[in-house]
Amino acid sequence: MRLRSQTAKIEGGFARFPKEAHWLDNYLLELISFPNSMNDDQVDSTVFALAWITANPEPAAIRSVKAEVARIEKAAAAQNGRKRVWVKPGPSHWQISTGEYVLIPEDRIIEVPDVDAGLIIHHGGRRVD
Repeated sequence: MRLRSQTAKIEGGFARFPKEAHWLDNYLLELISFPNSMNDDQVDSTVFALAWITANPEPAAIRSVKAEVARIEKAAAAQNGRKRVWVKPGPSHWQISTGEYVLIPEDRIIEVPDVDAGLIIHHGGRRVD
């Protein structure tokens, strides 16, 4: 049966339900009494949703947003250039906006995109000309 293929996900906690909702009793009754319930539209929707989520763990909207953020960050880094900044003592690495880590040398001076330079200065660093 179509619901049986998704039952393990529900039993395993993959599908989560609210503690309270005006529709919850009717919804659960339809799931529990399937295939003998009067209606099966919510069962079908649940089965299709769980199957789709399993095949597509990251929704297209999130993939799209991530791609757009990466494009904007890349364009900003190219447009803004880079700055040399002194990092106050403490960390041995600094994570920049691209996600990479920059090793801080003994002189504590690193070259980073403008956006990261502002953050380092905000945290006690200073610009080096």
